[in-house]
Amino acid sequence: MTAFLLAWDRLRSRPAATCAAILAVGIGVATLTMIVGIKKGIEAGLEDVGGHCDIIVGPKGGPMELVLAVSLGITSPQGRVDPGLMRDLKSDYRVEAVAPVMIEDDYKGWRIIATTEDHPIFYGLDNYRDYFRTGDRIAILGKDAAEALNLLPEDAFVSTHESAEDGASFEVVEILGPRDPISNRSIFVPITSIHHHHEKSDSIILSEPDAENSFPANALLVTLKTPLDLIPLLREWNDMPGVTAVDPRSELSRIVDAISSLQSYIWIGGSLLIALASLSIAAIMFSQATERRRAAAILRALGAHFSTLLIMEISASMILTFVGAALGLCTGFIALKYTGVPYTPGKEEFIVISIALLFGLVAAIAASMQLYRVSLDDALRPDR
Repeated sequence: MTAFLLAWDRLRSRPAATCAAILAVGIGVATLTMIVGIKKGIEAGLEDVGGHCDIIVGPKGGPMELVLAVSLGITSPQGRVDPGLMRDLKSDYRVEAVAPVMIEDDYKGWRIIATTEDHPIFYGLDNYRDYFRTGDRIAILGKDAAEALNLLPEDAFVSTHESAEDGASFEVVEILGPRDPISNRSIFVPITSIHHHHEKSDSIILSEPDAENSFPANALLVTLKTPLDLIPLLREWNDMPGVTAVDPRSELSRIVDAISSLQSYIWIGGSLLIALASLSIAAIMFSQATERRRAAAILRALGAHFSTLLIMEISASMILTFVGAALGLCTGFIALKYTGVPYTPGKEEFIVISIALLFGLVAAIAASMQLYRVSLDDALRPDR
């Protein structure tokens, strides 16, 4: 305990150097945490979100950008598809269902997905699908969104691009149970009840003939009757003017494969960042060695063993490393949250902290050996 208190007092006496070391470790850990989090988030999107539909159809543009916007919610939509395209796709005998999605609004940073009862998230949940047949201004919230926004059934809210004066508030009717990461973070509303901030007309009423089939959307989620039609339909629909059709599983798997092939290099790079941060701790501890030589010599003269000096140095190093690692983890988690990447902490965080603590331990042992090698006579001379 005495060695720990001595180490703590020494760190407090040099606040600038202490903060610099903590910041260096924090940057390394935060960088590695974000890299690991993005990889895990994309894998979660592949496993959970990519399986919601067979094909995503959107306006002409990059296939990857379309998947990232619709499946993962990382980027913004590229535009809107032709209102009549949904009707054409529904009439294809190979298509099981088509669900439009409009992703142009949010509430306090949580994205609003305007869709119909044909959205795959509602498969097997007939009671939820009934809400979307009414055309009312209702909302179904994902579990994480409801908890973060502190919303309960019968509560009302107004989205970012709408105003309460126009009667544009949504009433929460249901909260989904735990599902995939994207659904947990989303707010679902009927596409026929949306007032866009660029449009001042009344909302479309679902009872109008073919209203939902002609409503503009950012993308269409298509479910096929048989997977055998996937490749032919992709070729056929991509030949249409102004249309991009993509298999979400295929696009997401490309990212995961690329990241997985680089995983070892990612860990090496992240470990080097933490190692460089730990070197800053070692540099600080060695720079203070001259100042601590007298204190170390006095401790040795009083009968202190090498283990006492070792505990003192390890305590100082572990305080710097642990605080820096905790700061880095928190920063990485916050950054991942605001980027919208679905992320669940796991064993990787333990590995990151272990790497940081290991480098900090090595720095402490090296500093302890330097102190113990100092001659008692040299350290206690008045000119020292």
